[in-house]
Amino acid sequence: MEPSQIIPHLQQQLGFNAEVFKQGTLYYQHAVEAKLDKKHNPLVVACASLYVYCRRHGMNITMTHICNIIPITREELMNAYEDVRRIV
Repeated sequence: MEPSQIIPHLQQQLGFNAEVFKQGTLYYQHAVEAKLDKKHNPLVVACASLYVYCRRHGMNITMTHICNIIPITREELMNAYEDVRRIV
């Protein structure tokens, strides 16, 4: 799955509204501008971007849940989450 498809896929799978999709995409764009997609797998950066947004806005989501939907490890997601969280 391409990184550009990850956020819509997660948004659909998790049942979040369009605002989550919009803001998660903006977070991902900031992460790409900061070249985090060169440091981490772009799929992981996309997931981390959405996770950061959800955490900041009190949405009920876990890293484990994301990793059950997208084939990434929790460790990969945690590492990217720390970087994305710092830049957005």
